Amino acid sequence: MAGAVFISDKVLLGMSGPTFLDHAEKIRANLIQLGAQEHIPGIFFGHDASASDFISAADLDADAFALFARAVTLAFAELDSPEQSDAAMWGRLLDLVRADPRFGPRDD
Repeated sequence: MAGAVFISDKVLLGMSGPTFLDHAEKIRANLIQLGAQEHIPGIFFGHDASASDFISAADLDADAFALFARAVTLAFAELDSPEQSDAAMWGRLLDLVRADPRFGPRDD
């Protein structure tokens, strides 16, 4: 079984099952740590038609996306070393999050 992280409707990162589960659990744990557990049901989804699990930030507003981005950033910072086996995948995910227009300063 595989999984995917959707940043938007057109931007996603596919992963193998074990890698996806690791990413999902770290992001979920960080959202809880940030006090953003109310967003978890709108981000984490079970099996789709292809029996894949997925995370989707596509429908998040700017504030919720900022929390999601913070959770991903924290997970990347928690890696033991840049040589860790999944560091490249975390780096790609972080790059996709940072490239999204919802990431960064806003005029509130």
